Amino acid sequence: MCSDGNYVYLIGGTEGDICKNDCYRYDPKDNTWSTLASMNSERSQAGIVYFNDKIYVFGGSTLNRCLSSCEILTLSTNQWTIGPTMKECRRGCGAVLYHNKIFIIGGSNGITSLTSIELFDPITNDWLININGNSNQLNIPRVGVGVTVCCDQIYVIGGFDGRTFLKSIEIYDENTQEWRLNYNNLTKSEKNIQSNKEEII
Repeated sequence: MCSDGNYVYLIGGTEGDICKNDCYRYDPKDNTWSTLASMNSERSQAGIVYFNDKIYVFGGSTLNRCLSSCEILTLSTNQWTIGPTMKECRRGCGAVLYHNKIFIIGGSNGITSLTSIELFDPITNDWLININGNSNQLNIPRVGVGVTVCCDQIYVIGGFDGRTFLKSIEIYDENTQEWRLNYNNLTKSEKNIQSNKEEII
């Protein structure tokens, strides 16, 4: 789900044991729904972002496999095109627009929860290897994570690390180009992960 500021877009998902490729637009002014063109592939748990008349849908999963593919809906023409494929398959990832770049954060590849992050430039339609030569990853693996931008920082909240449901927050600081872990609400599992990382460092 995403919004362009005027409408809300609901894309893909599951209905019982059926994976969907439907795309709907909700008009909050009229309280009405309309149907847009369907995606090329059925998918649920995808990362979805709006930018400059386009909706970008990243990864997700069918009922039996994770996806690395990307689809792009141009709203002015109501047509889907295939975008560049991600490096990793991801479902339950976070997706957010930050300084004209799309951050695809965490998720699961179907085997394990991920700390890795992929960066997409919607202006050049290319994947970026890193940010100014710096590697970019979370401190703790997370799938089903909440992501938003506030006060010019990216906030990643909660999720599941493969064993434990998380309540910690990670914050991306563009000045240091690093993710900072908020220690106020760490679970025991999260504290153990962080302690192990600090010992390695």
